[in-house]
Amino acid sequence: MLQTAHCVGGSVYPCFPKNDKIYGIHLVPTTEPNEIHGKVQICSPHEIEHYGIVVEFEGIVTFSDRFKNVIKVFAPEPETNTVLRSTVYHQICGRKEGLEKGDPPPQCRKKLRPISHIFEFRLVWPTTQPLPPTLTTRRVDVTYYIILYKRTLDGYEQIEQKQLKFYGYHGLPSPHDQFLGNGGRPAFLQEVTREFSTNGIEIMIQTPGRNYLRTEIIPWSISVRNEKHQRIAAISVHLIRNTTVFSERNAEIVDTFVNKKISGRKEFCIRGGFKGRRELPTFQCPGVHGLQVTYCIKCELSIRDEEETTNITSNELEVVIGTTVIPSNQTNSEDEITPLPFRMRCMSLASSMLTLFPPAYSQLSSRSGSVTSLETLPPHYDDLVQNFYEEKAE
Repeated sequence: MLQTAHCVGGSVYPCFPKNDKIYGIHLVPTTEPNEIHGKVQICSPHEIEHYGIVVEFEGIVTFSDRFKNVIKVFAPEPETNTVLRSTVYHQICGRKEGLEKGDPPPQCRKKLRPISHIFEFRLVWPTTQPLPPTLTTRRVDVTYYIILYKRTLDGYEQIEQKQLKFYGYHGLPSPHDQFLGNGGRPAFLQEVTREFSTNGIEIMIQTPGRNYLRTEIIPWSISVRNEKHQRIAAISVHLIRNTTVFSERNAEIVDTFVNKKISGRKEFCIRGGFKGRRELPTFQCPGVHGLQVTYCIKCELSIRDEEETTNITSNELEVVIGTTVIPSNQTNSEDEITPLPFRMRCMSLASSMLTLFPPAYSQLSSRSGSVTSLETLPPHYDDLVQNFYEEKAE
């Protein structure tokens, strides 16, 4: 823990126990669906020499087969001229030339004084790049980290990492991007239908569209034509999530509807909607072959006669679950993704700085520490600072 401070040459420096260093990565809320914002705390009893300090976003997909296939989601191209290990990064200190391969230029050599430093960072990935969610199954493991590292003469030295529970990313096209030549109705809003018939019973599943956000209601309707007037005991409608790892497919019912009061008419229709929170978005990406997360709607009828009950299952109607809608005027040029210029805050007393965070966030975890979720972020740092000074004023 930090102790008292002493004055040297007009500057106030904290007194540290021997070899005491503090590094912290703190996330702050953002409304941007393809961005992660946060702040980094660096506090050391000694000067930190570096040629650049960087925050990276890293995703690792590990398939548990006999070859232990590992895919890095943001891996840069082999011919890149930097020591970066991810294409999604923010240099919070130093010059860009200091990150290039080979011996870094002497003019890029910097030192951080032994006081508490706060840097802001902003991690941005292209809006059209789908990302798998954090996932752990028997066959695959998807893990995300935010990594803090410094560039040294030897290359890449990791300082701290924070494991992140990431809910995935899937951008849905804007309705204005997909107009049909016939009638001008957006394909985004066009009805989707699947039909199935067996044993004299015809089933039609219909939804008003294919694409839905994670928190949106998915309306559906089931039309049944029962030509032989068979006795239908129940109708079940399921929203199913299929997680496929290579050829192994695991189906899980996310939401369900059951109706046991069936009309005796030859033709009838049932309408409903799937609510509930769907944590995992659809994921299908050629860059991460072998892993897919898809959703579909299925209808199941129970036909009862004098001797037994027979279940009839319809064909699948696929729906796409996204995390955001990409605006029609938004492009993905790398030139338009400009990282937030870093701002550094230095506080004279590092011990005062730590009191700004609640205990859960001020006690920095080790590299194998707790997992942070983007949906349960700590309070915004600026709000905590304001409250701190308001309490002091009182």
